[in-house]
Amino acid sequence: MKERLEHGADDLFDHPVDDEFVELQRLRHGGPADDLIGLLDGAGIEYRTSSTAPTFDLSSLGAERDAEVIFSVAAEDYPKARDLLEATYLNDPLPEDHHLLTASDDDLIEILAHESEWSAFDVAHARQMAKARGLDPAAVQREREQSLRLKQEGKQASRFLVLGGFVCCIIAGCGFLLFGIAGVGIGWSLVSMKDKTPEGVFPTYDQASRKVGVIMIWFAVIAAAVGIVTRLMLARW
Repeated sequence: MKERLEHGADDLFDHPVDDEFVELQRLRHGGPADDLIGLLDGAGIEYRTSSTAPTFDLSSLGAERDAEVIFSVAAEDYPKARDLLEATYLNDPLPEDHHLLTASDDDLIEILAHESEWSAFDVAHARQMAKARGLDPAAVQREREQSLRLKQEGKQASRFLVLGGFVCCIIAGCGFLLFGIAGVGIGWSLVSMKDKTPEGVFPTYDQASRKVGVIMIWFAVIAAAVGIVTRLMLARW
């Protein structure tokens, strides 16, 4: 059931996406992107585009068929844009091998409770199927609230990331100062990273991980200072 956000698209430019815009849809090169542009323009919804291609070269247009164009809209326009997409996709029947045709009630509840993690096509048809089956909207709301709480809390940082950060700090204390910079960088990422979603902007990592990040930053700074002193003392000998 985990076919989340698989899209397809086309666009000729890369526009920078500012912090007030959130991702709406990804499309591969081809007609679907033109259709989406027409829908958004017709509804008067401002959008920005960026690309998953590593570089942009006019000479390679049409060659990067696997690259996707990312359409983003202003956060306040996101509900309107999604409603527009869902209404449009309801006109397209489900393919015979589509995963929703074998979806359980729990699967439909999961999709509807995490709408932003699924394509508008899937959400539109899941909503229609849930209504036809008479699923309780309260069940969807409970799952949605639980999901929002988890996003607000953030996730626990991986042991590998934390261990790697502290190892960098220790090595910095031996005089290898670049590792101190790496330790500060890892600690800062734990403290400051954010996830931008249609529901809002939330810390990527939970409170405990952010506290570890603060400790790591101080450890890296102190270790780097010790490393500098050690190198100076060794240079005198």
